[in-house]
Amino acid sequence: MSEGVDVMAAKLSKVKKVAIYLRKSRGDEDADVVAKHRERLKEYAKKNKWKFEIFNENVITGESLLERPVMTELLRRIEKKEFDGVLVVHWDRLSRGDTSDFGVIKNVFQYANTYIITPERAYDLHDNADLTLLGIQSVMSNTELNIIKERFYNGKKDGAKMGRLTNGNPPYPYTKIRNIIQDEKGRIKVDFTIEVDEEKNAVYQRIKKMYLSGLNTEKIAFQLNKEGIPSPSNKMWSSTAVNRLLKHSFHMGKVIYGRNEWTKTPLSNKLEVRERDESEWSVGIGNHPILKTEEEHRKIMEVMNRNQKIPRKSRAGVFPTSGLLVCKKCGRTMTYSWGRVEAKTGKLYHYTKCYYKTPLGEKCPQKGVKMNEDFYNALYDTIINSYVNAERIKKVKENEEEKKQREKLLKDKEAKLKKEEDALRRARTLLEEGNYDINDFADAKKRREPIIKKLKQEIIKLESKSDYIYSDKELEKLVSNFKKNWHNATTPEEQNQLLRSIVKKIYYDREGDTVIFEIEYL
Repeated sequence: MSEGVDVMAAKLSKVKKVAIYLRKSRGDEDADVVAKHRERLKEYAKKNKWKFEIFNENVITGESLLERPVMTELLRRIEKKEFDGVLVVHWDRLSRGDTSDFGVIKNVFQYANTYIITPERAYDLHDNADLTLLGIQSVMSNTELNIIKERFYNGKKDGAKMGRLTNGNPPYPYTKIRNIIQDEKGRIKVDFTIEVDEEKNAVYQRIKKMYLSGLNTEKIAFQLNKEGIPSPSNKMWSSTAVNRLLKHSFHMGKVIYGRNEWTKTPLSNKLEVRERDESEWSVGIGNHPILKTEEEHRKIMEVMNRNQKIPRKSRAGVFPTSGLLVCKKCGRTMTYSWGRVEAKTGKLYHYTKCYYKTPLGEKCPQKGVKMNEDFYNALYDTIINSYVNAERIKKVKENEEEKKQREKLLKDKEAKLKKEEDALRRARTLLEEGNYDINDFADAKKRREPIIKKLKQEIIKLESKSDYIYSDKELEKLVSNFKKNWHNATTPEEQNQLLRSIVKKIYYDREGDTVIFEIEYL
């Protein structure tokens, strides 16, 4: 036996109590792998006549140390010097995260003179050789984690190609039945089968029939809501929910994985999604019940392509009032139809109407109107004549005071945010340097992060508040420019830009044959 082993054996002879830490890895295939590790480590502890306490991380957790509550609690207990060692099946069960996580673990173990013990060997974090070895293994474990992630993704792709549902739950009206099975080697595994909910299938078949008989997705949703039939999410049906259900390829036997790619932005940590090219998808034929034929799917897609609407964003600027005209009765943006021929005069004119309907299909009572010469003349007169009034003058003065208060509030919020972020950054640095304990850092993080989040939201809200109101002189100048250029504008796009230079919203209302405009100026 070497001198190093003799020294370690002498040190371990002082060990009286250990913590057994258990955590399932992404790479563990057996459902009972944690149970096997528990028995192995208990037996090892008993063999060495150590008292022990078990810490079991119940789920396959993320890489970050602070995303693992059981590990965080264990570190707190270690810091209080409650254990002489931590017994794990392999040291990387403690951390596969980045170097900062390894630094936190190292500092806590060094402070408490606690050993990392595996059935094969023990590590003393005061020993430079052990510390160097763990540092190298930490980098290798992190690399291995990335390999496991890639293997996990490839496994899902391969599973989809074999016709297995590898991502989430099946669409309506299917249901996933989980089964616990034992293979020929006695290993326990969790499997599932896909079955059809017959009651929901009757609704699905009816949706198909209604759509192929000429009913659009909006009317189908209204009908289902009136009958009190819940949607797949147990809420009210919408046109979008019906549309997605009709297009889904799972109903005709296909399993697709990898249609979308999700990534997190480095700074804001927000999820972004992009649809991959179809050549990148993994597609297979499943053995689940088929509820839609390829012929039905083809007909459904034909109807959808024929009825496809141009997205509203693509139509922006087509009409002079695009994006500005709002229904006074319900507050929704007015929509447009164009190319109508007036029966009496034979002239071509556009038409605006509020098409809003409640989930039960009740229409907004607002009446539409022809967007003819009379319409635009009335709008022009309202804009140039209604900007000077007592109410608006009062609003201007109030706005100036609000602006000053908002600027002061914004400055205060930004100063508080900087103070909170600096404090949390200092705490993290002290923790990594071993000058701050994990318990205090976790408390500081728990206390400060909600404050930081709230301050950021409040700052964004204050910055995005664009309720600046022009003074009388400023607005008079804008109105003068509007009057000068309105009749010279030759295209709807130019007229839209002119309106946007002076108007924030145009509220439209109609009572009988009388059209009333209310202007909200910038």
